[in-house]
Amino acid sequence: MSQHDNQPQLRLLAQPRPVTVELLFRMFGTVLIPVEDVRARLFRYLNEDSFKRTLATPRLPIPVTTLEDSNRAIEFFEIHHLAAHIEHRAGMADEELVKALTQPQQEPQAT
Repeated sequence: MSQHDNQPQLRLLAQPRPVTVELLFRMFGTVLIPVEDVRARLFRYLNEDSFKRTLATPRLPIPVTTLEDSNRAIEFFEIHHLAAHIEHRAGMADEELVKALTQPQQEPQAT
């Protein structure tokens, strides 16, 4: 029995497409992307405090990685996790568009 046998299984989103990972790598230049860089590029509307509060919540369910056990350690997103989240959100947008386009248009009511 290895030390990893008792670890809980991770439930991550589907495997991202290689092109999404490649584009993120071109954008950020690394596999471990500092959380603050992601906030600055993709979540500009959130300040640092608001963004930190949304990390690893249902609003932003991306695992945060550190390279050491320290409260001051730099936090990262692993590129595949970020890519999977982006693709998941894009898929949700596709579904919403299909719903909006297939619902019958309501006529404005006269007053």
